[in-house]
Amino acid sequence: MFRSAGQQPLTLDAAAEGITHPVYQFWIMNPAGQWTQSGAYGLGQYQFTPQKTGTYTVMAYAKDPYAPATSQYSVVSTQTVLVQ
Repeated sequence: MFRSAGQQPLTLDAAAEGITHPVYQFWIMNPAGQWTQSGAYGLGQYQFTPQKTGTYTVMAYAKDPYAPATSQYSVVSTQTVLVQ
């Protein structure tokens, strides 16, 4: 679990091993259980600003740029961020 201050930008970094030129997509669940995403697959870095205090779940997906954008062709890492 990571800790962060509320209303401050938080930079997420992802780095996949074993995938040639990986692309990434980030999904974030806020304390109310609502999901947002970073948009299309892209670079391994994404910045967001938590709007509320509480626990956020961050999922980073990585895949080959030519693979379909499905969970079958990607790998995922999940982290928890506590915003105070």
